[in-house]
Amino acid sequence: LYARPRLLGAIEPQVRAFRAGLGVFFKEEILSNLRTCCSVAEIQLLLCGAAAIDVDDWKGSTVYDPPEYERSSTVTWLWKAVREMTPEERAQLLF
Repeated sequence: LYARPRLLGAIEPQVRAFRAGLGVFFKEEILSNLRTCCSVAEIQLLLCGAAAIDVDDWKGSTVYDPPEYERSSTVTWLWKAVREMTPEERAQLLF
């Protein structure tokens, strides 16, 4: 009983401000659904994205037009360069 108000009450203003900020971008219905179906970690992932970008997943999700481009030397070079990038550089390239 003693710890709950001390732990949760200490951050209550920040939590209220965070929720109010989200309200600018999302309707209350969406926020309500997020609270009931998502964990804090899942909401963080939705808002911030993955900390590390999985290059294999990214490469596997890429659509080439025409499909033969996937085997071109340029595309091979691109994926080699992406693998050598820092996480920040990958995020800048992707977004």
